[in-house]
Amino acid sequence: MNFEKNQKKFDKRQSIFTLELAKIIKFTLDETNIDEYKKRDVTEKLLFSIGALLDASAIVGTATEPIISHLSFRENEDLNSNLIISPVGSYIHEIAISVAEEVSKMSKEEDDYP
Repeated sequence: MNFEKNQKKFDKRQSIFTLELAKIIKFTLDETNIDEYKKRDVTEKLLFSIGALLDASAIVGTATEPIISHLSFRENEDLNSNLIISPVGSYIHEIAISVAEEVSKMSKEEDDYP
């Protein structure tokens, strides 16, 4: 397995990943009796918090044993395929609010961006 530093490929995969994560949160909340405004707010907050963990922007572990995550994506399903990485890391927490806003406009899970 090799690492491929490719920001363009990484950004595309990160966008799709973030969208799918937001959809999971939103459509799970749709099964509750929470009003639409609150669902959007909770989706934004959860997506931001989960994104910060994945981006290594949130503190995880301890000062002496930090846990630093680094998001990567396989090129395809072959376990030996390249891992697509970003030289600067992921930034899901930075796009969380805009993605959650777009997902809030979706009426069903199969939808793509409106």
